[in-house]
Amino acid sequence: KTYKDGYFKTTSEKMVPGRNVRKNPYVINNGKNDAFVRVRVLVPCDLFNVLDNGPSFWTSSALDNAIVSKAVNAYDEGSNLEEYKVSRDGKTYYEFDFTYTEKLAPGAMTFWNAWGNIAIDKNATAEDLADVDTFDVIIEADAIQAEGFESYVEAFKAFDAEK
Repeated sequence: KTYKDGYFKTTSEKMVPGRNVRKNPYVINNGKNDAFVRVRVLVPCDLFNVLDNGPSFWTSSALDNAIVSKAVNAYDEGSNLEEYKVSRDGKTYYEFDFTYTEKLAPGAMTFWNAWGNIAIDKNATAEDLADVDTFDVIIEADAIQAEGFESYVEAFKAFDAEK
């Protein structure tokens, strides 16, 4: 509530090129068992090139230590992000996945923040932003009970097969 009504309200309104808004998704395990966790951050495809994209979004130190991401790896390698497109309410987003490699204990909160901020590129022009009044960055999270799985890879393979 403090984030939404305080910091977010004052910094997200009337954003200008070069200004950023912290977007720090954390997950708390409210279950009774260890869980593997994945956070998915959806960024509007039509704005991706005017947002200060890439490493200013995600937290590189987290990716070096405790989180893996197929989409970030593809982006870093210069690959086409087409396979990471998803649709929500008629809008198309790039879905950046952040899978925590360690189990999250009951009551615990993810330590590493996978995502840092959203910023409009400092070189974005009025023309680039002509039709932009607002935009959403959607955060989704998945958790699967860790028991019965040897690793996060196995757990999310099973999770995704159920979809």
